[in-house]
Amino acid sequence: KSMKTIMENGLELSKKLKFFESTKILKPNINQEPTEKISMNDLKISQYKKLSNNTAKLTKTHTSFLAARQDFSQQMSEIIQLQLACAQNLLNEAP
Repeated sequence: KSMKTIMENGLELSKKLKFFESTKILKPNINQEPTEKISMNDLKISQYKKLSNNTAKLTKTHTSFLAARQDFSQQMSEIIQLQLACAQNLLNEAP
């Protein structure tokens, strides 16, 4: 139902919010000390190690993929050559 229909039925809004009240942001208490301090440098080193390990795994996996693709391409080439040889033999046997 629309707002007009609700008002016509005798219902009223309990409270109208002002624009600034509906978008008010509560500020956290900045005076609290953090329970554990982490050095940004240590965090960067940790992230760099994770990134390096992931890159090494990715490179190894990609190398395996490329080798498998090359093997597949070689096998397909041999199959196509056999098909061409069979087709040539069939054409040579035709009367």
